[in-house]
Amino acid sequence: RVAEEILKLSPGNSDALVVLSSAAQMCQRSGEAGQAARMLLREDPTFRVGPYLDRQPYRDRSRRDHLAEALTGAGLPALSTVPLAAAQIRHS
Repeated sequence: RVAEEILKLSPGNSDALVVLSSAAQMCQRSGEAGQAARMLLREDPTFRVGPYLDRQPYRDRSRRDHLAEALTGAGLPALSTVPLAAAQIRHS
C-alpha cells in the first residue's frame, strides 16, 4: 500500500514500482505484478534485476535471491541484454 501511495505522489517512481511488483508477485497476484513490471520498464527500459540488486545493501543472500525470483517472475529481465563489446565501448 505504501508503494501505491508513493506512485500517487510520484507516478513512475522506480523504487515504488519495484516494491509493488515484487510484493504482488510474492502474494501470487501475478496480474498486478506484471502490470507494475511493465510500468517500470516503460519508465526505465534499461532496468535489469541483477544490476538493481547489486546496488542494494543485502547482507542475507537468500533474501536477495528471493527478491530476484519475485522480480523475474513478474516479468522483469534478470540481466543486461546489451552485448559485452557494446557495453565496453560505452564505458571507454
